[in-house]
Amino acid sequence: MSAVIFRKQIPHGTKLPVSFSRSDAEMMRRELCIDPSVLALGLAKGTRLCFDLSLDDIEELQGAVAAEANHAKDRKLRDRLDRLDRIFSTCRISSTDTTITATRRVAGSSELQTIC
Repeated sequence: MSAVIFRKQIPHGTKLPVSFSRSDAEMMRRELCIDPSVLALGLAKGTRLCFDLSLDDIEELQGAVAAEANHAKDRKLRDRLDRLDRIFSTCRISSTDTTITATRRVAGSSELQTIC
């Protein structure tokens, strides 16, 4: 038996919820060449900041993150940027597939956390 994934069309301009740690959001503002308004308004949820981003915003951020990761000399920064790139990829997949929910395991526990 195989799983079936149904694709849905997302209207242009639709906002999708994406969350980052406060330090990741600050690092993206500081390190990336992006429009500052993209990450200007984030809603605090515990230790994370949640942003409503359009697919265009997500693609812009993902491209900037990937470009910076490819040129980063600092390994820790590159690893952090690669992790953010995976978050963006997961959000883009989960926003177009009705059978996928983006989750990750919380460090040090068996609990799963929804990413977007």
